[in-house]
Formats: sequence, C-alpha cells, structure tokens
Amino acid sequence: MVIWRRTLSLALAAVLLLAAHSNLFAQARQLSKDESTELKTISSALANAASGKPTANGLGVGWLRMDPLQVQDGKAIMAFALTLDPSKAPAGKVAMVWRVLPEGADPKDKKLVPTFENFSVASLEGDKPFIGRLFLAPAGKFDVFIGVHEFVEGKGSKAPVSVLRQSVTVPALTGGDFMVSSLYFFRSRKYETPLTDILEHPYGTPEEESIPVANPTLAKTESLRVNGMIFNAAGNVSVEYAAFKDGASEPFKRWAAADINPARQGIPDRVPLTDFEPGKYRLEIKLTDKASNKTLTESLQFSVSGS
Repeated sequence: MVIWRRTLSLALAAVLLLAAHSNLFAQARQLSKDESTELKTISSALANAASGKPTANGLGVGWLRMDPLQVQDGKAIMAFALTLDPSKAPAGKVAMVWRVLPEGADPKDKKLVPTFENFSVASLEGDKPFIGRLFLAPAGKFDVFIGVHEFVEGKGSKAPVSVLRQSVTVPALTGGDFMVSSLYFFRSRKYETPLTDILEHPYGTPEEESIPVANPTLAKTESLRVNGMIFNAAGNVSVEYAAFKDGASEPFKRWAAADINPARQGIPDRVPLTDFEPGKYRLEIKLTDKASNKTLTESLQFSVSGS
C-alpha cells in the first residue's frame, strides 16, 4: 500500500509568497526592535565573512542538504536544511540571515546585489534541531552565506555570530532531461497546529515536517517514507518500487504506485514494513515518463530492526 502526501503543497504556496519577493528580505511582517538589532549584527558578520575575514561557528551550524521544490519565472525555489548545537544557545531561539551571491562575486563591489537574502528567527526543538529555509535563484553556481546568532530578547547575546559558507549548484529545472531531485528517507513530526508561514518550513506539508534521515534503521511498526520531486516529465509518471535484502540479487518485494501527475504530486510514500524481516535493505525506485518512455532508477539504503 502506498499513501499519497501533498508534497507540493508547501512548494506551490511558496511560489505565491515569493512572487513579490524575488530578492531582498522576503518579509511579510514588521521586525521587532530586537529582530532589527539582530539583523544588523548578523549582516555585519556576513559582510566580514564575504571579505575574507576570520569567522566563528560556536553554534556548530552544519549544512545538511538542499532540494529543488518548484520553478518560478525561470528561477528555482530551493529548500535547504541546517542543524546546530542547541546546548550553545540556551535561550532556545536563534536569529539567522542567509545571503545568496553568485560564486566568486567580489564583496567589495558596491553595485553587487544578492541573488536572495532573508532574515528569520527559529525555535530550537530536540537535541538535534532541524532548520529548513528557502531561497530563490536561477540555475548556476552560488555561495550561500548563513549567519546564526542566539536570540536573547531584551538584551541580546554577547556570543559571536556563527557563520557558515556553502557553495551550491542550482540545477536547471526546465527545458532539460527528465529528472528527479535527490531522494531521501524521512521521519515526520506533526505540528501542534497547521502552518501559516510556509517560508519557515519548506520540508513537509502544513500538517507535518519531513525530517530527512540518511540510511535509517526503522522499526517494523514504522512506515518507509520517501521524498523527492520530478521535473521535465512530458506526461504522467509511473513509480515502481523494489526492496532488495542485503546481498540478494532478486527483490524481497515489489510494488507499484498509481501513475502520478508531477505538476501536482511528488514521490508517493508511506510503505508499511510489517512483512519485512530484520536486516539491511536497498530500495530501488524506478520512474517512467509515460509520454516519452524515459526511465530513471534511484536507490536508497535502509535497515529494519527486530522491534
């Protein structure tokens, strides 16, 4: 059994919200005094980083992944995910600015305008917080500068701003070959109430967040959940799955999902594991564009525990 999820629900909403904010600070609200102070502090740290000055990363900010969601006016809406050390931010919140510049751009060029820039405040949850955000850019190579600072209301934090610089390549999502974005397994986390600000949570749906997990070990009571987006299909796409137990040449199990319309749907997910024996598996996913008959095959590794 395969259960559909509204993979595009956030991406399509992002198109609407980003339509009027293709460049600087896609803000839908007035910043508070504390937020304005943090914006200036972090922006200054990012300017120093772009100029080659030494930077700090006391929060242990790390880059997890980047995923294309949709195309708007020739530009890709890209989701990206970060993690950090919550013990270094006891206030439980961080302010962050992310600035996207063309790769190798001269920061001293006064005419240089960032491809995209934004500010937000994130609440840290759990021992390994997951922070997802968006930017919009055309195909090409870019440097993403991310500044993160503990957000202490009323007095600010004296700790230095943590800075991360990440080089990325934004793919061309239109006019090319049939393609699928990098697939990943995920676990979901339900929101207490449905989201109203999707720019803050690009991974998932308004009801739940999709937390990417690499090579997960899943209990038999869990479901196998996969995420990914399809681009440049000429028609509907068929999705076929095959699970191979470690070392086996023949699949332990095959199943197929109903054809999907990639303009409205992403990869279907939620496959029960009740009939999977404990052990290591390779999941093979075959995608066929039924109009062009082009196929793609992707593989992911996972394990099933005995409990």
